[in-house]
Amino acid sequence: MTVEEILARLVAFPTVAGHEAIVNWVGRHCQVVGAEVAIIPGHEGDRSNLFVTMGALEAKGRFLSGNMDVVPTSEPEWSGASSCQGNIENLGACFAA
Repeated sequence: MTVEEILARLVAFPTVAGHEAIVNWVGRHCQVVGAEVAIIPGHEGDRSNLFVTMGALEAKGRFLSGNMDVVPTSEPEWSGASSCQGNIENLGACFAA
């Protein structure tokens, strides 16, 4: 898959009512490239945390934290991933810390 295909797939997941499907998809995708994956159920009961480790545990690394769910919207333009002038857009597509 290309980067664009991966991003388009990620922003197309319906995550308003839970995000088990995206957690499992990202977890499987990471395992394919050799990562160690742990899915840790959240205390809320309807979501999980995805913890992915790549490379040697002794080495310095980087950490990315983001969310995989969005709040409901009634705006019809947020019905799925779209491409606009080379950008992949969707609600929550660029929200990560």
